[in-house]
Amino acid sequence: LPNGRHTVKAVAVDKAGNSQFQMSEVKIANPNQSPVLVPPAPQTIKEGAILTLTVSAYDPDGARDPLILRMTEGPPWVRLDPKAKELKASPDYSVVSTNEPRKDIQVTLEVCDPEPICQSRSFTFTVQNVNQPPVLNTLENVKVYEGEPVMIPIQAADPDGDPLVYTTEGLPPWV
Repeated sequence: LPNGRHTVKAVAVDKAGNSQFQMSEVKIANPNQSPVLVPPAPQTIKEGAILTLTVSAYDPDGARDPLILRMTEGPPWVRLDPKAKELKASPDYSVVSTNEPRKDIQVTLEVCDPEPICQSRSFTFTVQNVNQPPVLNTLENVKVYEGEPVMIPIQAADPDGDPLVYTTEGLPPWV
């Protein structure tokens, strides 16, 4: 029933069919209800990727209450745009490692109306490790004189700590 005053008729009837009724006035006041936050389903994302999700939040009282949406728990690589109701996740390569190929990250969102009556919900991002390529330091150009030995230092590192194997291509046959 909508807010306001309503007349209610109560009737009592016995098995002989005799009845009696009373009229009563009922005042209905709809109190402010908690806003509703529907968190995204659990998500899996790889290191270095970007994931954008829409966050669903609404007020069961209708549009009368402006909602305030915020993130109360989460890593710095998860950002919430409360006006667009968009959540962006962009985990860098330091979130997980080869020793820990996946990691669950909890994010908690909260929606409030002006009362404030709030509702919080949590969900999980699973971040998967990505094997990164090795990084080869820049090689310098070398001038070689006939009959003299040449040495070209090669340095490389693997961000994941994987062992490296060095090979060369395109060298003249005398090298």
